[in-house]
Amino acid sequence: MSRITERDERGNAQVIEYYNTKEATDQLADYEDMGIPTVDTSVLTQALTTYGGDAQVDMMIEEMSELTKAFLKQRRAQKSGCQVNYVRECEKAIVEEMADVYIVLLQMIQLFGEPDLFDEFVREKILRLRLRLFADGFTEVAENGE
Repeated sequence: MSRITERDERGNAQVIEYYNTKEATDQLADYEDMGIPTVDTSVLTQALTTYGGDAQVDMMIEEMSELTKAFLKQRRAQKSGCQVNYVRECEKAIVEEMADVYIVLLQMIQLFGEPDLFDEFVREKILRLRLRLFADGFTEVAENGE
């Protein structure tokens, strides 16, 4: 994959990506396996351009806070023995907040203009997790790479 990073008149990074067919297919398969949706990044770029980087960073902070609150609410509902329907509503709220965080996270990757570095950190941290799992006796995960 080749990436070109451009800056608009406000200095916000815009990343243009070109995938070769095999690489694109492999990456999309990984996303599909994880249930991660692909999105139209032009909308994310437009939000950054329209609202500005500072506003979207504030939005990221707000959305992460809402996700944290949703997790705590669900945990509290489970521990206090709330009705199953209420716990399910809490879990649905978690999924919705995760979607919000995902959308703004994609904007942060664009804003800070380092998608290759982000990818490198993710792969490095997953490798570290795989090694930790292996050390804890989960050999199937480490050997199969799943």
